[in-house]
Amino acid sequence: WRGREWWSGRVVGPPVACSSVQVEMASQLVSEEPQTTQPLDHRPSPHSSSPPRAALLSTLRARGVVVVPSVLSPTEVSEAKKGLHGTLSMRCGVDVGDLWSTAGGLRELSSARGAGGVLDVFTPSWKLALMEHGGIYEVMRWLWSGTYGGGGVEGFEHGEGSTWDGERGYAYVDRVGFRVPDAVSQAHRRGGRPLQRCLAPHLDCCPGWWLGEGGEPRKWRPLQCFVALTDVEGPDEGGFECVPGFHREFESWAASRG
Repeated sequence: WRGREWWSGRVVGPPVACSSVQVEMASQLVSEEPQTTQPLDHRPSPHSSSPPRAALLSTLRARGVVVVPSVLSPTEVSEAKKGLHGTLSMRCGVDVGDLWSTAGGLRELSSARGAGGVLDVFTPSWKLALMEHGGIYEVMRWLWSGTYGGGGVEGFEHGEGSTWDGERGYAYVDRVGFRVPDAVSQAHRRGGRPLQRCLAPHLDCCPGWWLGEGGEPRKWRPLQCFVALTDVEGPDEGGFECVPGFHREFESWAASRG
């Protein structure tokens, strides 16, 4: 893996009384074109002309994953990266300009022991600013409305039917990811284990434990997203992996496993 960085936040829809979740979806948001920065309530929607929303929704429905470009302006990306780099320097002494010497400090922020480059950074101001970004929320709103919102899209069925409100959601703040190059990870090995490793396939919202104690539903994550602060356009780049189209096979796969 080449080194890549991103901010991860769970932006999820309204909780519903549903007994199962089909599959985890992810929407990777990257930035290429500038937008005018305005107050949150008046921020313009992301570009819808290239590619159009209909094409993005079609991709998500078919593959279960979609990349939405141009959500943040270059200035916003730069400010977020500046904030992330400052957080790493302050909290664990990591200098992004000298990873060969300082990357080992990332262990202090990784309760996941290096899995996926995920770090326990939750609520610094630069990250909360992204969580409240009107453009990001607008993307999630029309993705919700075009998938789970109608209650009848194949692969996105749920128990709430047309009563599920795709216009309203809740934000769950998750961690951040900061992947270093493989060579740097190997250079900071400890006890035979490299500094970072792959995240491995997993379910974030397993249907088997979706209902909590007393049968009360936990939070539902109908779509998950993260914001990529570095372009991840080539093979073996970034920190995200998925099985495209698996949402259409999940029910039969789960049934076959008893």
